[in-house]
Amino acid sequence: MSVKFVTVSDLNQRLIERGHSPRSHPYCPNIAADVWPKPDTIITVAVEPDGTLKPVYRDRYFACRWDDDGYPIARRVPTLTLPDSIARAAGQGTAECDFLTGPVRWLIHRLWQFHRVLLWPDAEYRDAGGLVRSEVLGELPRLQAKLAAIPSGGPVGALVLDLHVDADAAIFWETAALVGRSHENFYVSDEAATEVYLLHHHDKVVASVPDQDTRKFLLEELVALSDVFEDWSGYRPVVDDEDEQTDTEAGA
Repeated sequence: MSVKFVTVSDLNQRLIERGHSPRSHPYCPNIAADVWPKPDTIITVAVEPDGTLKPVYRDRYFACRWDDDGYPIARRVPTLTLPDSIARAAGQGTAECDFLTGPVRWLIHRLWQFHRVLLWPDAEYRDAGGLVRSEVLGELPRLQAKLAAIPSGGPVGALVLDLHVDADAAIFWETAALVGRSHENFYVSDEAATEVYLLHHHDKVVASVPDQDTRKFLLEELVALSDVFEDWSGYRPVVDDEDEQTDTEAGA
């Protein structure tokens, strides 16, 4: 079985060339492949507002709207219908959650335009000698089998997947489902790394889109889906008001 992947240096180069600022993690100081977008390039689609997020990252933040049964409306929107290969993967016994039926469904809609995508873990869960730590791979049997077919050598930067192929679609869905029920984070992007999406365990997809035109188009798509994803940009959770009150009282 032929397995396509890009090297660490190739992934890093693509990220830099497309305007991202890749960084390393103390666990893997020699691999700079983590991407956290700047405040002016970030776009977030989440299950609900994230009260732990710093205010500077709260612009261009969209959260799921809900139907009368308490599920994300996205699950029954025709334009966000799962493509056949993804639908078959979703039907293989994976328990759905709000993350999968909301933000991930939107993400698949974005990714489907590309012939191939790149998939890699954030550095906290990366194996410095491979791609994913063994304890995480134990939760991802399809990904584990795919990686086992790669000849031994240097560390893999990212796996190349074709979401139109059932086996690869199943790997992506399996990974997204893990993020939705755990603390692991994974990145996925188009093959050129123009758009990088972080599947974050706070039930959100965080996009890094440095290209202004691409970002504008993506935002226009989300505005067109305003009945599915509500714009929560600039929101203030109650805890912010409580913190401000505490600071004021402390200074009195």
